[in-house]
Amino acid sequence: MILIKIYDLTNKNLTLKNFLFLLIYLFIIMFGVFRYDVGADYENYFEVFHNIINNYHEYESLDYLFLKLFSNLFSFSEYGYLGLFGAYFIINLSIILYILKKLDILLWGFFTFVTFGFLFDVFNSLRQSIAVAIFLLSIKDILQKQFFSFFSKIIIASMFHISAIVLIVVYFISKININNMIITIWVLILVMFHFSGLSVTLMQFVFLNIPFYNSYSNTEYFNMFGSLNSGLGFLGKVLFIYLNIILISNKIYRNILVIGITIYIIGFTNLNFDRMTSYFLIVSILTFPLIIKSINKINIKFFIVILMVMYLLVYFYKLSYNNEEIRYQSIFGGEFKNQEFKDRIYPWDDDFVFEKNSK
Repeated sequence: MILIKIYDLTNKNLTLKNFLFLLIYLFIIMFGVFRYDVGADYENYFEVFHNIINNYHEYESLDYLFLKLFSNLFSFSEYGYLGLFGAYFIINLSIILYILKKLDILLWGFFTFVTFGFLFDVFNSLRQSIAVAIFLLSIKDILQKQFFSFFSKIIIASMFHISAIVLIVVYFISKININNMIITIWVLILVMFHFSGLSVTLMQFVFLNIPFYNSYSNTEYFNMFGSLNSGLGFLGKVLFIYLNIILISNKIYRNILVIGITIYIIGFTNLNFDRMTSYFLIVSILTFPLIIKSINKINIKFFIVILMVMYLLVYFYKLSYNNEEIRYQSIFGGEFKNQEFKDRIYPWDDDFVFEKNSK
């Protein structure tokens, strides 16, 4: 962040500014490319990669066919998965940094990207994170009323993760006018719905009726994720999103965030819903810089930064609680040399027990 701040302050020397951006870009890329076994799904994708190059399984969905295509590019080595993971990370961060640089909001945009966990979501969702980045890129098309360009980007995003296909409707929904009073009442209703416990009941009902996702209705699964996302972390995130909504004048940004906060509150106990919110809440890396730039008093900015850093600490604590896979390791460590993976227990595993994970 210090290097990004220097970049932000460098305005007169364009050559130096571009050089600093290159350093920032390379540092961030190396951080992601050289990681090993970081993220909940890392081992899963390791297995998927080897299944693909050894023709053990056929993946028929569009996004997995695209993953298969990418995987085959790196099939020349048993360590080709490092190239695959690295390529996905580079594509993702290149899009994000391009957008932030283009809008001249690199400092506060990347600060938000880190403090609200979006960077670490990239480690957990290899394919979807690229779809999220492409959707963020497509918002410009909504603003400029270029539906064909928007539609084309969404199709490309769905090739990385099929869930992105539902984002086509955002082009139309985002243009609805909603005033702050209605938004405030709506958020309050959602929060009460959340604390009443009805959201868990709703999610269990939904996933019990979706055959492929029956395991996600597991009570222990809901208890685990509910305990890790409630309280200060939950309210802090809701408040942050809400303030971004009411303090930004751009109605398209506002409406996308309203969709995001709705899904986040209703489906906060479910991993699939939580990941779906990423498509919408990522817009906050565009809105927050605009809000913070409109604040002239340094002490207020400092206070906001402290609050966001505190949230990041809470986020890290809750993320690391029962989640050994978030601990950073690199390809230069002994774990990679020995091809050792961290212990993981998923809700669909026969030995999944909440008490075991809560030690």
